[in-house]
Amino acid sequence: MARTFVPIVALLSTIGLHYLVANISLLPASWEIPASQAAQTLVWLSGAYLFNRLIVLIIWQGFVTKTLGRNPPRLIVQLSGVVVFFLALSGILANVYDQSVTALWATSGALGLIIGFALRNLILDTFSGLAIHMERPFKVGDFINCHTRFGEYVGRVEETNWRTTRLWTTSRTMVIIPNSFLTTTIVTNFDMPDLVGRFQIDVVLDFSVPTDRALRILGAALTQSIGNAGPLAHPAPKVRANGISPHGIEYRLRYFLNPTKVTPSKARNTIIANIASHLNHAGLSLTPPRRDVFLARMPWRQRNWNYDKDQVHQLGRLSLFSSLAEEDLIFIAERMTVKSMSRGDVVVREGEMGDSMFILAEGLLEVFIDQDDGSRLQVADLGPGTFFGEKSMLTGEKRSATIVCAADSVLCEITKANMSELMESNPEVAPLLSHAIAEREIHNIAVLSDTAQADLSLQVDEAAGAFLTKIRAFFARAS
Repeated sequence: MARTFVPIVALLSTIGLHYLVANISLLPASWEIPASQAAQTLVWLSGAYLFNRLIVLIIWQGFVTKTLGRNPPRLIVQLSGVVVFFLALSGILANVYDQSVTALWATSGALGLIIGFALRNLILDTFSGLAIHMERPFKVGDFINCHTRFGEYVGRVEETNWRTTRLWTTSRTMVIIPNSFLTTTIVTNFDMPDLVGRFQIDVVLDFSVPTDRALRILGAALTQSIGNAGPLAHPAPKVRANGISPHGIEYRLRYFLNPTKVTPSKARNTIIANIASHLNHAGLSLTPPRRDVFLARMPWRQRNWNYDKDQVHQLGRLSLFSSLAEEDLIFIAERMTVKSMSRGDVVVREGEMGDSMFILAEGLLEVFIDQDDGSRLQVADLGPGTFFGEKSMLTGEKRSATIVCAADSVLCEITKANMSELMESNPEVAPLLSHAIAEREIHNIAVLSDTAQADLSLQVDEAAGAFLTKIRAFFARAS
């Protein structure tokens, strides 16, 4: 009732004014007809004002809102008001001023054609906005991708009005798109039918890479990407061999996002970075364009930890063995064991004695520490190219953590017996390994404690000496 109070008062006031003008002679005779016409015009306009308010309250905000479960589009409500007042104007001309309504409609039609031709783009945008409000392909707050001929625009819908739709994009800018573009192009709504949408990235690897190996490497990279800046854990991301192209086998990485929490571009960046890291540590690369012409033996591009010559190359990239001579690397490669492990397999257990070290060639590992209450706390993930267990192998220390395969993985195992044989043939290996271990440990401590880099050299030398003493003592007892 409160929202109709002003229109009702306006209508009653104009009716009263018309009654006074028509029945009480307060004006000169020459003013009576214009005053009566003005009073009738006000009655018609106030009546249209009240009628439009009742339509809004009863039909739009009443019946339509209850039926649809949401407020009606503002564009439709405003158009209904325009129709009501245009009809009122027609009634005023016909009943108050005795003018032909036909002439009005004909004149307005001709004028409408002229205006329509001049404002055709504006009118197209307006009716496109009406279609958007009727069909509801998206709503305010939805995250959409608009594929226009000028490029793709990804962002959150802030407003859809008569002529335009405003997008708050992932680049933190407001893009205003004419509605006619949205109704004549493809629009991807990431929030329909629910907030979680599926995305994908395609990766092409050479035909020489075994499919099971490629699936293992890419699956581990995708799994490692799960988190605040990557895909959701549920539904779980998957990797599938999607097809064969002239350049190699195409693998499709499918994952799920809630775009309101992680933008597709941020998640894509996280996943691609992890893919590059896993492929690099596995010795693989994406398939290059087939344009090479070789006049000699073609270079070896796709490395494999199962091949001796590739093992030497990969071992030399590890910080632990980077200072060893090539013949020492060959010695280690010939004797180390390459094993495949499945997701959930335990590699080492905390507290156990160990006489070997491991290199993660492909896959992903999780590191756990036992708690006092018997539970296990995950403290880290290990990606390809990392190594662990070197202290147990060289000094006899117990395993400091439990390491479990988070995905199907390939590991290389080097035993104490292998290293003992190497150090007997080359005594210089022990000091080099002790220095590499000390450098790694001191660097990790420095990162955590913010120690000045200038102090590290002396600390590394002292730690290396201590490690060398332990190594010699441990291998002396074994012999």
